[in-house]
Amino acid sequence: IKYYRHLPVLLHDIDPKVDQSRDMLASQVSKSQRFVVDGFSQLMAPVLDGGRSDYETDGKILVLSDASTKLPSEVIECLELFPHAS
Repeated sequence: IKYYRHLPVLLHDIDPKVDQSRDMLASQVSKSQRFVVDGFSQLMAPVLDGGRSDYETDGKILVLSDASTKLPSEVIECLELFPHAS
């Protein structure tokens, strides 16, 4: 809860090291039996200069799914998924 214009509101913070938080989530999910890490997809161009923006990122997103399902090959192809580089 943070104050915005003197009103208490629910807000969130974005970690400036987005990739580090994403990779930590991937590590936690990989230990789960309910979900699986399907891979990563390039969503946007990398933002490498944290001085010019509030964050730095390689532009990749984490793709997860329920462990009881398998992503169809056309979804994997469409997302251009690649495995997590451990």
